[in-house]
Amino acid sequence: MKKFGVDVLGFLLLVVSAATVSAKGPYVGGQAGVVFLPDSDIQQGITTLTGSFDTGYGLGLAGGYNFDMFRLEGELFYKTNSFEEVSTGGGSLPADGDVSALGLMVNAYYDFKNQSRFTPFIGGGIGMAQVSIKDLTIGGLAIADDDDTVFAYQGIAGVGYSITQALTLDLTYKYTATLDPEFTDVTGVPFEAEYQSHNIMLGARFNF
Repeated sequence: MKKFGVDVLGFLLLVVSAATVSAKGPYVGGQAGVVFLPDSDIQQGITTLTGSFDTGYGLGLAGGYNFDMFRLEGELFYKTNSFEEVSTGGGSLPADGDVSALGLMVNAYYDFKNQSRFTPFIGGGIGMAQVSIKDLTIGGLAIADDDDTVFAYQGIAGVGYSITQALTLDLTYKYTATLDPEFTDVTGVPFEAEYQSHNIMLGARFNF
């Protein structure tokens, strides 16, 4: 039994050491964090409203390939925030409802390799996102419940910490934005809105 335990321990150490030889290869990862939406313009004809939002949350799943200093990945994300109020030049009204974005991105990263366990990185991505306005009411009046799929892009910066070369934890900032989505209000009148978000995400990546 003792010899069996030693053999198992030796095997586990071998697996860990093999996993830390190189981080090159495929990986999967996940992220979760907070999403901040700046005030956004809502344009309907000659009327411009400004929406304000509460702090929301975001989730992401990714899979890609690590080329050592360069990474390429596909990312599926979901971000959501609640309306706080909508204002015009004459004042503001309380608003209820949510705005969310469900997107599929292709991201590229450059890792600044060094002698420490910390690896800063920068990156960017392009893709598509479905931006949705769900059950928007302004001053208790139903306004819109619609969605639109538009081109999306993002800028990325962060730092990873290698637990082993197989497992990396990361802290990431993402600026995610889209072309202006177009919606239709409950009366059938079209309007445009802006979507851009600042995201602080915690995540983990596992390299195979």
